[in-house]
Amino acid sequence: MVLTGLTLHAVGIPITVFRWWLVFLVCLLLLFLRRPDALLNAQPWAEDAQVFLQHALNTPWSVFKPHLGYLLVLPHITANLGLLFGLTQAPLVMNASALVLAAISAAFITSTSFRFLIQSHGMRLLVAFFIVGFPGPHVLNGTMTMSQWYLNIWLILFVALIVFRYRSYDRASHLYRAAVALFGGLVCVSTPMALPMASVLLAVVVAVAMRGTGSRASQWYLLIPIGASVFHGIAYLVNSVSRAAPLQDPLLSLVRYWSTAIATRLVYGDVGELVRNMGFDITYWIGAAVLLLLIVGMRYLTYEDIYLVLTVALFMAVVAIGNPGYLNDLANGTLLAVRYAVAPVVALCILAARLCERNGRMGAIIFVPIMANVLVFFPLRAYPNLQFAAFAADYRRDGADSCPIPVHPARAWTLVIPCAHPPWAELNNAGSALFAVDRHRTVETHRGLDRQLVVTGWAVDRKTGRPASRVYIVRGGKVLGRAIYGTKRPDVARQLSNEAYVHSGFEAHFNRAPARQGSITLRIVSHDGTAYYETESILGDHRALDRFIAGELLPGTTFGQTITANKPRLNGISVRLATYLRPITSTVAFRLRASPESTQDIIRVQVAGQSVRNNLYYTFSFPPIPDSAGKPYYWFVESPDARRNNAITVWGNRIDTYPFGRAFRNGRPIAGDFHFRAFYDG
Repeated sequence: MVLTGLTLHAVGIPITVFRWWLVFLVCLLLLFLRRPDALLNAQPWAEDAQVFLQHALNTPWSVFKPHLGYLLVLPHITANLGLLFGLTQAPLVMNASALVLAAISAAFITSTSFRFLIQSHGMRLLVAFFIVGFPGPHVLNGTMTMSQWYLNIWLILFVALIVFRYRSYDRASHLYRAAVALFGGLVCVSTPMALPMASVLLAVVVAVAMRGTGSRASQWYLLIPIGASVFHGIAYLVNSVSRAAPLQDPLLSLVRYWSTAIATRLVYGDVGELVRNMGFDITYWIGAAVLLLLIVGMRYLTYEDIYLVLTVALFMAVVAIGNPGYLNDLANGTLLAVRYAVAPVVALCILAARLCERNGRMGAIIFVPIMANVLVFFPLRAYPNLQFAAFAADYRRDGADSCPIPVHPARAWTLVIPCAHPPWAELNNAGSALFAVDRHRTVETHRGLDRQLVVTGWAVDRKTGRPASRVYIVRGGKVLGRAIYGTKRPDVARQLSNEAYVHSGFEAHFNRAPARQGSITLRIVSHDGTAYYETESILGDHRALDRFIAGELLPGTTFGQTITANKPRLNGISVRLATYLRPITSTVAFRLRASPESTQDIIRVQVAGQSVRNNLYYTFSFPPIPDSAGKPYYWFVESPDARRNNAITVWGNRIDTYPFGRAFRNGRPIAGDFHFRAFYDG
């Protein structure tokens, strides 16, 4: 190989080292191409924000602070390094670090040290690309939380190198041995899998020392990851005792769980219940499959093969035992485990490659389908933009307020930062803005620890004819935090005939609280930031949008709503009806007119009351109206043959949540809006 007329050896770069760095850079590039938004629109994911960044903000450089009992040092280090560049840049540093760790783990197998596992460099290269293209969920790439799955791959290879080719490690340069051992030490305090694997390393070092083979330097180097694992184990045990939590160490948990479960069932009931109800499925079948494989394949499997098989069993069992929800359903549990357990799948891939080299036909049956994933290299979906950088810009180390920042996934995770809200006393309270609340929902936060209300809608600065600059959530006069503002709302721009309103949507997240803490309002800051608009209560006293039912729909009574169609080909109106949990034998008539004053029906639909379900939407479908876009309409329902205790009703909101129309009773306007949805053909 020639580089500017000189061989690489001539300039002091061994070909193998150069090739490894080249593979590493290619893997890094491919990982980036799979999820470019990890760097181009860096946002934290789940524990990256709520655990690691939160710890870094609250107690800087507390890198040995446990999470769920375990040490996760590398994520904590990257979080603290990220904060050196500011909170807005911290996700970029963390995501970039996660991609680098994944690339290191993928490229590690291509080192010539692993010829004892796979002789062909080409096959080792394919395995590296398989790791990069692993068909797992998008959260595997570019998140420090999930980087431990890739670190587990590195750990499997490192332990295999020490167990089966100790001399190869012993003869390497001091720089290589020191670098691998130091990185191994960091890995061993960054993934729970290091706890069971450390015992294997310790056994090898003790055996080598007793035989008197190998250099003392190598043994001292290996004490770094071993010592790190021992420290990790002690920290876990101390933390478990202090939290009065049951042991969750993978190996100890497995033994403790099985022994306790078996003893309980033998004493108190049918042993068959153990298999069905004690979360025994996955670990039982994994153990049985591994035992069968070892018995049948002992003749054909080498020690390296057995190591890989046992690694797969251990990792899958740990994933299962650490996630009780997976345990009661073998099929779904295994699928969920495989989604994240990239390490055991890669171990199987290495095993298949070894079989290919020994028996091409036998190995190809396993290896070719696995490696087909390399040819179907697909990008991962980008995260929706939660405007983390905009929220993080409010960060003040000495801020008097606490601002929750919503993060992925499911927007049920938050990062709470000290911040400073606008000095409301210095702003002009300009009255009320033009706004609407579209919907609200309740979501569970992580592990069900809390419940959040999520309110979506839009708001504009109607005085300037421009979008607002910010939207804040207020409860009882106290600012809870900022809403995500600026999402696309082309429907608002179209209805209000102002293209400047396209980015006027908001999404607000806040924790539920008793009504006595006050009603929920919005403070909408004007486009120029010099004034704010205070809204009326959007959730009242936590009764959802102050809902009401209109009363029985008796003869001579009509409940209706004016609307403006968003699109052409309006072909249905869905109305939320209720039956008072009674069987309804009367009929319900739906009419659509141009306005409340009109007497001409555009559409008339009549349905039987038996088809109405209590508290659910009923859709009145009709032929599409071609030119409906932008036109006002008035719909209403009536029931000419209804009787008391045999009539339906309609749900509504006393708060005006639909600014393009209003509710009507008997042809006269009333406060609020009825619950409805419009449908269009195409």
